[in-house]
Amino acid sequence: MESSGDHEHVFSNGSYLANLAVSSNILIDSWTAISVPQGDKPVTIDHPDYNIIAFVSSLETTGDSGLLTVTPDFQFLCSDTHPSFQINEAACSQYDRLHREFHQLREKVKTSFEPADPKPYIITGRRLNGSVASLFTLSLLNTLDSTKYKLILCIILNGSSA
Repeated sequence: MESSGDHEHVFSNGSYLANLAVSSNILIDSWTAISVPQGDKPVTIDHPDYNIIAFVSSLETTGDSGLLTVTPDFQFLCSDTHPSFQINEAACSQYDRLHREFHQLREKVKTSFEPADPKPYIITGRRLNGSVASLFTLSLLNTLDSTKYKLILCIILNGSSA
């Protein structure tokens, strides 16, 4: 992301999103969206006050995996102070497998924001898909104009379904 000079206010809408998270059904709706695998692609759910992008998959794994050095696909995670790092191999594989879906999701987010009454986007996933949701959120924020798209929240839930 290009530096705006005012790092403190880039995508800063935390108070509004925090209030929304505790005063609405976002957490319940996010949990419901990811509790039952609904296929192997991200699912978009429209609610009256917000939209949810849920990363769900029956291919989810919970086991340990190795670390990979960042590849060109993840350059959006690098900065001047952190030019390289490692990423979980299973999360990287899942992200790569779903990558073809991301363009359509990004376009949906961009075209659904109405300046007069923007609806927040909640991006969520569970376990490994929570890592994919985080990576997608960071890649999405890297491509958006921070003055227009401030209502994006990533919620990662971890727990067993039993």
